Amino acid sequence: MTERILITKLVRTADGRADLYGRGHQYKDLTLFDLSDLIDAGIEFESLTVGKETPCRFWALYRLSEKLNKRGNPYKDVIALEPVNRPATTTSVDNSAILQELRAIRILLEQLAGSPPPSPEPDREPPTTAKPGPKPVSPVSPAKNEDLTARARAYIVPAFGGRHADRTLGDLVDDPNGQGFVHYLANNWTPVSDEQKKLQAAARYLAGDDK
Repeated sequence: MTERILITKLVRTADGRADLYGRGHQYKDLTLFDLSDLIDAGIEFESLTVGKETPCRFWALYRLSEKLNKRGNPYKDVIALEPVNRPATTTSVDNSAILQELRAIRILLEQLAGSPPPSPEPDREPPTTAKPGPKPVSPVSPAKNEDLTARARAYIVPAFGGRHADRTLGDLVDDPNGQGFVHYLANNWTPVSDEQKKLQAAARYLAGDDK
């Protein structure tokens, strides 16, 4: 049976692990063996100082192990981390979310295609005696959107992704436990190389499709 606990403090240990503490708890509740899992909670584990208490706020999902400790109690195995706060939904009226989505789509178009997409030529209309009304402008056709989505989903996470490494963005989007990492790549990660920037652009495009 999977249980969860709200973690409000963590301490990185010298052996490359992290002790997780529930709200108001003096002693640790869980031990995280893979620091890269903190990415799912939106925490950059590389910047954590060994032995220093770090305030945080995320859910830790765990299961009771068949192995028992010295006191005869079962160990708690961490299986996933989840952020408490999720990105804004479609009910949001904040224009910044819309602008961010438009910028992400533009960046993806430029980086995947190598240059800004040309404006579509107006379609021919059948002869008519009536004055035609204004035509809608669509910079990207539905077929092109499907192609971009497929190409964005095909991007593979490199080695820094920890347990998500070698998985495609499409796999992570379809996996509830991987969606948090996609949002991390889109909003909290700072890419360095051109390939990493393309990966972030693809992640932003897919995160925007999820809204």
